[in-house]
Amino acid sequence: MVPEPHLRCLLLLARPRLEPAHVHALNGLLAAPDCDHAALVARAREHHISLLVQAHLRAHAPQVLEAEAAIRLTRNCGIARLRQMEQRRVQTEVLAVLVELGAAHALLKGSVLGVRHYPDPLLRLSRDVDVLVAAAALAEATRRLLARGYTVINKVWPALDPPCIDALASYTTAVELSAPSGVTVELHRTLDHSGCVFPPRRLLRERCEIGMHGLRVSALHADTDMLYSLFHHARHEWTLLHWVADLQGFAPRLDHAEVRARAARHGLTVTLERALELARQVDRLALDPATAGDPGDCLAQAFPAWRDPATHAEHDHDAPPRSPDFRQAGQAGWRYRACFELQRLHPTLDDYLAWPLPLRRRWLYYLSKPLRVLRRGGPRLGVT
Repeated sequence: MVPEPHLRCLLLLARPRLEPAHVHALNGLLAAPDCDHAALVARAREHHISLLVQAHLRAHAPQVLEAEAAIRLTRNCGIARLRQMEQRRVQTEVLAVLVELGAAHALLKGSVLGVRHYPDPLLRLSRDVDVLVAAAALAEATRRLLARGYTVINKVWPALDPPCIDALASYTTAVELSAPSGVTVELHRTLDHSGCVFPPRRLLRERCEIGMHGLRVSALHADTDMLYSLFHHARHEWTLLHWVADLQGFAPRLDHAEVRARAARHGLTVTLERALELARQVDRLALDPATAGDPGDCLAQAFPAWRDPATHAEHDHDAPPRSPDFRQAGQAGWRYRACFELQRLHPTLDDYLAWPLPLRRRWLYYLSKPLRVLRRGGPRLGVT
């Protein structure tokens, strides 16, 4: 499996910082007659790394791109910056609502990773605003944002009859909203589908503050933040290169004893080991494909989408997962499996849809749930 020169360039560019070996290989590939500069620019946009690619090319391979490709890259980066500005505005608005409410919360994913792992935080693109919010405050936070013109976009929302924000906030992993400008906001009750990998109360107890664009914002503990990102990216099978760029930024820290111990506590030792191996395989494939050998599972699964992201659906996969939280065999340990079996006794949105009780009577779900689990009845929405 030898990738085309433009894809090898992207594998080299998908990282926060380039080492001399990466720069040398990059310049050689870009100068090759069969390197498709237009395809490189197009794939960079599809994989959400246009700004990162532009920054690296300006620093290490200036004026190498063909003129038309360079113009297209500049245009793509301009559009990305405008979107990023609006996303940051929405993020500030959402966090202000949570602070006003006094809700414990932690900002997640893209913008936090940019601050912690990239030389310029704005090089790490993201499309959504993701925040972990204390469960007790989730419904009220949603109502306050609805009053500001946001709309609920959870796929299950039209099926709730009667519609109930409290039920949505209590029985889904995240309330999904669209800001008036179209930016998606996800207010997470849990970071995984079951709540067994990342217990949200523990995460919020351990949260810290970081500086971001002149503000102080709440975020996950730095090592937990990395592990959650590995968990998220592995669930989506590493099929977007901006996730691979995160991995390359994490790599120097991932082998530390503290991170390994924290990974073991969350049941993510296998996920961590596979991520480290993926980082090594990506480097071998980018620098010298002849020595890369037989690709591992993660790399083999991701490679078709690295060629064409249209082959990857970010949130919906046709094949059913091996568990609600892990997509690959061997990732879920016995502690996770035991926790998940206990979690099945908690009410879900399926219970509300089958029996839409008012808030004060929903304790009855705990009485009926064991019977529903045993007979595996009721509608199946795949949400917990």
